[in-house]
Amino acid sequence: MRFIKSVLHALLTNRIYLGKVTYHDQVYEGEHEAIVDPETFERVQQRLRRNRINAGDRVHGRSAGVLAGLIHCASCNSAMTHSVSSQRRQAKRYRYYVCSKASKRGRKTCPRPSLPAEEVERFIVAQLQSLTIDEDLLSETCNRVLQSVDDRHRDLGKERSTLVAAVHQTEKAIDALSTPADDHDRDVARLQSLATLTDQHRRDCQRLDAVNEQLQVIDTASPDRVAILRAVKDIETLWDHLTIGERSRLMSLLIERIEHDPVEGNLSITLSPAGLQSLSTGTPNSNPNAAE
Repeated sequence: MRFIKSVLHALLTNRIYLGKVTYHDQVYEGEHEAIVDPETFERVQQRLRRNRINAGDRVHGRSAGVLAGLIHCASCNSAMTHSVSSQRRQAKRYRYYVCSKASKRGRKTCPRPSLPAEEVERFIVAQLQSLTIDEDLLSETCNRVLQSVDDRHRDLGKERSTLVAAVHQTEKAIDALSTPADDHDRDVARLQSLATLTDQHRRDCQRLDAVNEQLQVIDTASPDRVAILRAVKDIETLWDHLTIGERSRLMSLLIERIEHDPVEGNLSITLSPAGLQSLSTGTPNSNPNAAE
């Protein structure tokens, strides 16, 4: 039996070693003898729970791996998955791309089981920067950005109109409930309704303020066509202004596969069909020492 993580976890959490059996999520006393005492078993479960809690940030951080699904280990043809680790008592987190074979079967199974994520991502962006972006793609990207700004402004305008109307209606309802009722029960109900409406009014006003701020930003700071074209041409500068999701979509659009050769220390980039159409010439094959 190969001791990969999932198999080992199943062994460590199996109550059969306590002399028990599990059926449909219910635990029953078995007819066989226990070979592990309950205290030892519980200590193991506590350690597993602590490890699972400490790993929470690493699992959550997988979304930041913009090359996830693209980068592979050439040595064993395994995908390299995104992982985040942090040292105790330190706020700084470290991101890596880890060979999935090494992750499951031990780091000794791969000559170079991990790569620093941020350095590799910057290195890939620098390679793309060295290529020439097709002018048609530039124009299309610019048009999409401008259209996206217009769409966002229109959507915010509609939301603002809805919020203004809702705030006005809520204020009228609050005024109508401001007079105490003669009957005690009715007055209790009035106060409950008044509290609900006041809370709704507060939330609507907060959202209205946020919408107004966003509209003001669009009206005063929206990029013009020249600024957009300049930014798109400079991928390295553009990269710093993209969200994680936008970075992932950009990489998926331009790149089909990235291979890390742990023996030679190279990163090979294979452009996607869209990337080949958008970027002039070849596939970079580069030494990642500059990125590590």
